[in-house]
Parts: sequence; C-alpha cells; structure tokens
Amino acid sequence: MAERNYPAPVLTETLKWEGGRVDDPRDPGGRTNQGVTQATYDAWCKGCHAPVRSVYAMTAAERDAIYRTGFWAKVGGDGLPDGVDLAGFDYGVNSGPARALKALKAVAGMADGAAAVKAVCAARLSFLHGLRKAAFEKGWTRRVAAIEAAGVKMALNARIGTPPAAAPTPGVAAQLQTHAKVAADKAKAQTRTVQTAMAWGAAGTATQVAPTPALHISLVALGIAGVVLAVAIAVLLWRRAHAQARADAYSALAQTAAKDA
Repeated sequence: MAERNYPAPVLTETLKWEGGRVDDPRDPGGRTNQGVTQATYDAWCKGCHAPVRSVYAMTAAERDAIYRTGFWAKVGGDGLPDGVDLAGFDYGVNSGPARALKALKAVAGMADGAAAVKAVCAARLSFLHGLRKAAFEKGWTRRVAAIEAAGVKMALNARIGTPPAAAPTPGVAAQLQTHAKVAADKAKAQTRTVQTAMAWGAAGTATQVAPTPALHISLVALGIAGVVLAVAIAVLLWRRAHAQARADAYSALAQTAAKDA
C-alpha cells in the first residue's frame, strides 16, 4: 500500500504544478500559496485555534497537513497502489476529492497499476476539457500528462519490487520509452487527421454554388457543416496536443530512469 508515498513523492509531484505565491485574477480561488487558498488556510488556522494570517506565511508543515487532511485522506491515499495514489491525489487537488473518488472507484481492483493510472488520468482529462477554460487548458493538459507519466513510473517500480512474473519484465526506462513512442505515434496520426479535415474544409468552402431557388438552403447547410467541422478540428487539435504532451512527459522520465539505473 501507499502510505509511505506521502508527502514524498506524491505531494512533491503535485507541488511542481501548484506554483508559489499566486494571485491570478482568472482563478476564482483567489490568492494561493503552493495551491492552498487563503480561505482554506483561514479555516485551517481557526480549526487549530491559531491566529488567522496571510496564506503567504504558511509553513511547510502546515501545508503538508492541509493537503493530507483535505485531499490525501479524502481520496484514501494510504490504501491506494503506488502510482494510482498520485493520479487520484492530484486529480482531487485540481478538481475536488469527490470527483477523483469516482475515477478511483472505476479502477478499484484493477491488477495493472499502470493501466489504472492511465484510466484515472483519462477520466480527469475528459472532465477538464469539458470545462472550456481556455486560459488554463494548456497547463492542465501538460499537468495531467506529467502526472500520468510519473504515476506509471511509480507503478512500474512497484511491479519490479514484487516477485518476478513468469516472463521477463523490461527495465522501467525501456517501458517508459515504449509509452512515449505510443503517445508520439498517436500524436502523429492525429496530426494527419487534422490535416485531412482542414483540407476537406478548404475544398468545401471553395465549392461554387450555382444560383438556384435552393441557394439559401444550400448556404445554410454549408454554414452548419463548417461549424461542425471547426468544432471537430478543435477537438482533434486538443487531442493531438495532449498526446504530444504525454510523449514528452514519458520520454523525459525515461531519460531520468535510464540515468538512475
């Protein structure tokens, strides 16, 4: 089980994405320090019968305790497999423990830890994409990809630490590089799909419509088709970007693992 993984490496990975002292007007959470909002810190101080002060004054010990009680405990981190604990915890920090728990329940009992990590991250990405917050979407995509890769690495390390399977298992670095190649191939395939869709759209808009009594209806239909195509291309571009982010994250970790081996 994964009680040994908090605060490091789980919280350590999450804090890479939470930043330091931030007061972004686009973020409804307001002022934060290492991902902890002022409101959350106020509640923590009151619960500990401590003076309320700026979240910028929060200590590392307070931060670790806030994340433990507010997120790690709520997603059941101590009882989750290596890697899955990171995926569920970071999802909970980003979107709330209740939503993370739904994804974790869907993979409960899954024997393949790496596959479970991927499934949790896929569910998370689907939810985030539905929010349509363009200001944060690129950062979210990179974050989920990096957390997935780090979680898979943890799961692979745990697998090597258990009794060996009947067939030889490749080294962690080699397996991570395989994941990177699969993601890169997917990104390339989606690039070709986007190019095909854009070419089809260009050909459609270049089509000359002869003046007939049905001209208006034809133009309306063409306009609707154009909107649908634009939406489809936007989705494909987003998927391509995420696949590339996953490839980059896996490749970076594979290089790190190779150096550590």
